[in-house]
Amino acid sequence: MEKRNIMKPDSEFVREVIGLGGESLKKCFQCGTCSVVCSLSADDKPFPRKEMMWAQRGLKDRLLKDPDVWLCHQCNDCTTYCPRDAKPGDVLAAIRSYSITNYALPGFLAKAFSSPKYLLPLLALPALLLFAFLGVAGDLTIPKGEIVLNHFIPNTDAYIGMAVTVAFVAVVAAIGGFRFWKGINEFETNPASTSGTRGSLWRSFVSAIVDILKHGNFGKCQANKTNRYTHLAIFYGFILLLLAAFLGAVYHLSGIESPYPLTSPIKIAGNLGSLLLLTGCMLAIYRRFSTKSSGGKTTYFDWFLILLLTFVAISGIATEVVRLAELPTATYSVYLVHLWLLFTLLIYAPFSKGAHLIYRTLAMTYAKQVGRVVS
Repeated sequence: MEKRNIMKPDSEFVREVIGLGGESLKKCFQCGTCSVVCSLSADDKPFPRKEMMWAQRGLKDRLLKDPDVWLCHQCNDCTTYCPRDAKPGDVLAAIRSYSITNYALPGFLAKAFSSPKYLLPLLALPALLLFAFLGVAGDLTIPKGEIVLNHFIPNTDAYIGMAVTVAFVAVVAAIGGFRFWKGINEFETNPASTSGTRGSLWRSFVSAIVDILKHGNFGKCQANKTNRYTHLAIFYGFILLLLAAFLGAVYHLSGIESPYPLTSPIKIAGNLGSLLLLTGCMLAIYRRFSTKSSGGKTTYFDWFLILLLTFVAISGIATEVVRLAELPTATYSVYLVHLWLLFTLLIYAPFSKGAHLIYRTLAMTYAKQVGRVVS
């Protein structure tokens, strides 16, 4: 006789999902409208109907290993057409938030992003670490003469700090990603995949990356068509800022020191990236205030990342403006705030909503590999 895996209901999990933004969960009466209208849902065992049923029953283990939760892009077509106003998009968003706290290590740090009562400690920790590092790296006195950020915090020290931060983030992200990948492979959602028939992992991964770069799935949404452009602006704005940071390291190693002219590639990438990032964040904020009926619930978990990205962009632009205005004290002060915000954004990426990039990429890779979605 086949041995079946029995999933145990978890009432505490239901309360957690409701607390993370899934207040409407109990309204669902399983009509299936959500799965019918979702353009991203597979024909075989479509979502989010089954996820709503599992969430109502508290089947935590099943949902944590379900990649379909991450195939949802929360365009809220399902919420728009739901006859009971059960808001499946919000429920799946809450499950994703819970999943991050489950897979990320240390778990208590990930869980801290679910409540505003931890906001001050979360903001204070990066500030203390940053000042401890900068205290060792230099005396932080305001240099006299021409305003050169490299004279305030030497580039070598800045890049050492960046390398350590990136290494920490990479390790934490890899651990969370590995645990998630192991989980979704333990619970197969597509009957065809149980026979062992799978496509190329590498080819599926590349296809998932291409989809993410194009944001093609966002284009299939009907209720919030502008959602795609909002995410594109934020995504590519951040990519350009990473490119600017990389170019800065290359310039430094090549002996080309700042300040750089506004026409240099590093300045073009940085300024364009900041403007795109700020534009995307403003659109995201506007959408959340102007489309409450179809835009879905915006939780504290969402606001933390949106506002942090917004202030990173603003502080970066402000640093350049006051530098061009030749205001030394203001320049170095704003630059220090910018570093703090950027450091906060980076070290919390695997624990905040920024972790979506990791888990969604893996879920899309898996779905393509097992033939759940077409590569």
